[in-house]
Amino acid sequence: MKTYKQYIWAIILSFLPSSRLFPQNELLAYVPAGTCNNYINITGSTNLNRFEFRLEFPAYQVFSVDRSDLDTQHQKDIYEIYLPVSSFEADNQLILRDFLTLLKSNHYPEIIIGIGYNQLLDFREGNNGKLQYVRITLAGVTRVYPVSFLVNSCSDDLVYINGYKNIRLTDFDIEPPEKFRGLVKVENEVLINFGFVFMFRSET
Repeated sequence: MKTYKQYIWAIILSFLPSSRLFPQNELLAYVPAGTCNNYINITGSTNLNRFEFRLEFPAYQVFSVDRSDLDTQHQKDIYEIYLPVSSFEADNQLILRDFLTLLKSNHYPEIIIGIGYNQLLDFREGNNGKLQYVRITLAGVTRVYPVSFLVNSCSDDLVYINGYKNIRLTDFDIEPPEKFRGLVKVENEVLINFGFVFMFRSET
């Protein structure tokens, strides 16, 4: 039978990294080898240690946008990227289970990143470091944040964007959990760091 102290050490040692698949949908397309890769990390900490959850997409898949959509879509229209919560991984299944519970994955199985079509136009034109507004939906709650992006070219048709944003769990009505009567406390602020590959294709 584990002692109280052993349980505490099990939690301390469990807060580390991860990876997994992203299911294909109509927004995804295949691209040749040698290009950039999509990913998203969620990193946080407790009063004792750091933890990370990671989602890696299948190799050579990108988010495909018709060039004509950039001209015809309304200024306020949003391009949404759906991230299955169950596809995130962590080294320890216990902390992963707590993560799924924290995000209410039974009721809200996806994290949604929303980027405006007008912002995609900026990405296609290579506007770098420009502050863009991104819509994040977590545990059924949506918030809008300013995010500074880095824009790079993977090839003639592929644009790779990187962004990161510190968010507060309480912004999404998530109360940071505590373990062992408050001995282990999850900090309110977490970092979302991501890279997405976009293909801007002409309408056929």
